[in-house]
Amino acid sequence: MADSLATLEAKMRAQRKNKPITLMSRLLTPPSSAKEPPSSPFILILDSLSMTGRHMRDEIINRFAYTAKNPINIIFVAWESPKFRIPEAVSTIIKPGTRPFEETQQDILKAIKPNQQNLVVIDSLHPLTLPNLPPDYLVPFLSSLLGPTTTLLCTYHLSFPPFDRLPQYKEYPTPLRLLKFLSTAILTIRSSTQALINKQRVDRCLAPWRFGWWDVDFGEEDCDEGDEVDEHGIPWPRYRNSSGKPEFIVEFEIRRKSGRGMLGKVLMKKQSEESEKWEIEDVESIPGWVPDVASKGPAEQEEDDWSGLTSFSLGLTEEQKKKRDELELPYYDAQKGLSGDKGGGRILYVPEDVDDWDDEEDEI
Repeated sequence: MADSLATLEAKMRAQRKNKPITLMSRLLTPPSSAKEPPSSPFILILDSLSMTGRHMRDEIINRFAYTAKNPINIIFVAWESPKFRIPEAVSTIIKPGTRPFEETQQDILKAIKPNQQNLVVIDSLHPLTLPNLPPDYLVPFLSSLLGPTTTLLCTYHLSFPPFDRLPQYKEYPTPLRLLKFLSTAILTIRSSTQALINKQRVDRCLAPWRFGWWDVDFGEEDCDEGDEVDEHGIPWPRYRNSSGKPEFIVEFEIRRKSGRGMLGKVLMKKQSEESEKWEIEDVESIPGWVPDVASKGPAEQEEDDWSGLTSFSLGLTEEQKKKRDELELPYYDAQKGLSGDKGGGRILYVPEDVDDWDDEEDEI
């Protein structure tokens, strides 16, 4: 019975670990045929200055381009991306520049092929949220690009400050709220080191850190060492772990047709910088993500739980532990079986003068 329960528990633990990986792998899998509808028509990537979403965007583009059975028409709308940052698998590049949004919308619709699977990538949605535009312009623009054979992949930067609204649109939902309502998959990109720091703080009932633009590295004060420069001299925030391997965490919410959302976290990791493919792993594979409680005794674990929470020490020194072990508790001799009984201890009681004795029942 115990073996069967242990086996069932191991299976449930393995299923819990593999479920987020399965959901993310299914999201990154392109449709198998030209007539098959996409698994998630609108994928929204939320990134910040702490961790860019460019790596996740490029991974989705490469998987759609190189793993699909049929060729996929990939359209890239470059509002802020230079040409050398656009993947080679892109079929059509559209640079809106300062043209009216209606012209950009028509160019995208002309580039979409109805008899083929299409992937429309928009590198930034902030030009569509400018204060000179009505807030209800964003949803019709994106809805016009969706279709039975079209997957929309957009990026929204959380570090951008919100624009001031016109007085007549003060009660209108924010662009981020509209995007979260419209999208069928939301991918929030986190730095693995920052996520680990916040996970450890939350486990100890502490408020998580709020990382800003001043600590784009790992939340440290001296972030000059964290600035990395590519071959073109453009810096970006660090996305490597302590061993030097590129990795980041994706917090996702994938919605089914019924509207029910499935939440999870996965670790996107490269074995080396030269590797072209990101591997999907469980977040518990990060060293320190799961507290190492089994290797510690109760006393050590108790001290770890209290350490750092107060301005004074709540632990015991070695001398205090030694004196605690040598202390003889009251009536300890009753547990030694002085009466010769093998059944356990005795009850020791010292009578007092004020006791009211019943000679028949209360006999010592």
